[in-house]
Amino acid sequence: MSGVMQLALYDSMCRAIVACHDVDEVASIQDKAYAMQVYAQQVKNIEAERKACEIRMRAERRFGELLAELARAPGQRTDLTSSNGETRLEAPPSPYSDALHRTGISRQTAHRYQQLAQVPEPVFAAAMADPNATPSTAGVINAARKPAPAPAPAAIDPVAVAQEINERHHRAWVGVTQQIRWMAEACGCAEPVVVARELKGGEAAVAKKNALEVIAWLTEFEQCLPAHKERPRAR
Repeated sequence: MSGVMQLALYDSMCRAIVACHDVDEVASIQDKAYAMQVYAQQVKNIEAERKACEIRMRAERRFGELLAELARAPGQRTDLTSSNGETRLEAPPSPYSDALHRTGISRQTAHRYQQLAQVPEPVFAAAMADPNATPSTAGVINAARKPAPAPAPAAIDPVAVAQEINERHHRAWVGVTQQIRWMAEACGCAEPVVVARELKGGEAAVAKKNALEVIAWLTEFEQCLPAHKERPRAR
């Protein structure tokens, strides 16, 4: 079969799958696609094998969609009379069970088809379009279960980071210099002995610890400052 004919057949069967509204119809297309896939594999026609595999999987996906729409509860009981005159009670099978019986598939297979039907369309389409791998029902289902990749971290602008660090340092420097100025003003307003006399109990111990830390920091800070040169007085 030429490439043009293969493509025409592929498009025709895909349209037929979409138009199916009965499990028997889609099961028939699935069987034909499987037979085409086996034949293409035997004659080593890789392209035809892949197209037939895609048709089969699309049929399985539509099969799962139709099965999901069927009711699973059994029907109403009906009173039937046997040949010997005894009355027996029977209930007709549910539409779901009846569909499985007519098409000859197991409940496990039916569950797998319904899982395939729940695969998001982008994931299914990507598997069908992958030229490096032949799609499989289990492979597509497993691909849909994989978590979405985490978004890439935003690019870090080194200039913005440096600017933020500088702003933090500037705010810290302004805060320290304000505290030093307030402390100098407070020290000029009260004698140390008067302040110490007002502290009681644990307040004195805490104040002494803080004072030692402040003295050590200010001493080191004073040593880092440039030497202060007094202006010569006018004579």
